[in-house]
Amino acid sequence: MPQKKETAVAVKEETGLSANVAMSSNIDVDPEIVAPPRIQCAQALSDVVKDSKVKIGSYYSTATQEDLGGQLKFIPLLIKQGAVYMTPEKGLVCRSADGRTNMEGKACSSCPHGVYHKTWVDGQPPACSAQINCIVVLPEYNHMAAVLSFGRSNFKEGKDLVAKIRWSSKINEPFEGLFTLGSKATNSGKGEYFAMKIMSMEPVERDMVGQLKEFAEGFKGVDVNSEESVAVDDVEEPEGTDIPL
Repeated sequence: MPQKKETAVAVKEETGLSANVAMSSNIDVDPEIVAPPRIQCAQALSDVVKDSKVKIGSYYSTATQEDLGGQLKFIPLLIKQGAVYMTPEKGLVCRSADGRTNMEGKACSSCPHGVYHKTWVDGQPPACSAQINCIVVLPEYNHMAAVLSFGRSNFKEGKDLVAKIRWSSKINEPFEGLFTLGSKATNSGKGEYFAMKIMSMEPVERDMVGQLKEFAEGFKGVDVNSEESVAVDDVEEPEGTDIPL
């Protein structure tokens, strides 16, 4: 497991938060073409568990396959609505960056597989799963930027995250909150599955808000739904757990 860099949200002025989030000056690649890694919760069928790299129920980075533990602190910079249609056989079939228009430019509302299609067939939900995608920074891991997605059975937890921010009396913007994410073992009838769980929320220190706001602005053009950033683990979850909008 990588060593945690800071347990507090505040960052010393001489190190600078920007130095930890920005791409190294020795990497001559446009940041726009490098998708942030995804943070996944390891399941029994995950390759990282089979390869004994990550414990089941722990979070890990898809880029480095580092075990980040069963509880993870994060600060959301941006939160976007999305949708993804994946199968174990074909992988990514279709996606939507905004939950309204798919990758072919067609309206999700008119798609028979879309998240707005309310008809369940043989007890199964629509093939396409709604997602709430967050670009976050991890204060305990050198303020690493990453993508955290709430989809399928975790979609409700994503909606609760948005509600906690929108209706909070302590914060006004996502980047003003420090959240602790845990995992909870559940049984869907098809085996044990670890679901994402927001454990707590507290305000970040006020002197950090300005920097975090700047980072949020810098990530507004990042496509968190690119094909490269969609993890296959998203389809390992027990079937029939989607929650319609």
